[in-house]
Amino acid sequence: MGISHTEKESWKKRIEQRFDREIGRICAEHEPGFQGRMDRDIMAATLSDLGISAQKAQIQELELQGVEIDRQRSLLDDQRQSIRRRVGTLHCEIAGILKLDPNNCGYGEEYKVSQRIDAQKQTVTRRLMASDPIGQQIVQLHQERDTLLDLVSLATTKAQFEQVWDRYQQLLQNGHRSGSGHNGQKAQ
Repeated sequence: MGISHTEKESWKKRIEQRFDREIGRICAEHEPGFQGRMDRDIMAATLSDLGISAQKAQIQELELQGVEIDRQRSLLDDQRQSIRRRVGTLHCEIAGILKLDPNNCGYGEEYKVSQRIDAQKQTVTRRLMASDPIGQQIVQLHQERDTLLDLVSLATTKAQFEQVWDRYQQLLQNGHRSGSGHNGQKAQ
């Protein structure tokens, strides 16, 4: 009966390990850095024989530059984290100013701050639009648009949709909209 492939591989591995141990012992006794020095010398001679020493040196330089870039990136990541912490602190300050809970400045409080800003923005928008003639027209168009969109959402029959479409056409004819891109036909 022959030796299986697995058994052969096991024997090969054991033999290699014994030789590696003996080589390691010899190096340790005579010159502990021998293998490292020899590996470097072998690589240098190999690259020289192939005529690619200069290119490999450039590659090593570029790899060192890559390491430096990685180091700088790490510093930038640290700076980014510091900025995020400062932004978080500022969110807490804003929460305190808006009479929100400044001790609970997590995502929920940021969301509440965002909601307060949006609500105030709507108030300011209405106030500024109401004080301007063009703004007043835009506000009226927004209201009419919102009403029509609500009616479209509520329409359940073709007849109801046609009523909404007729109302839209009336708005166009009353000059609320210039009709650009619309030809006055009902939707299909």
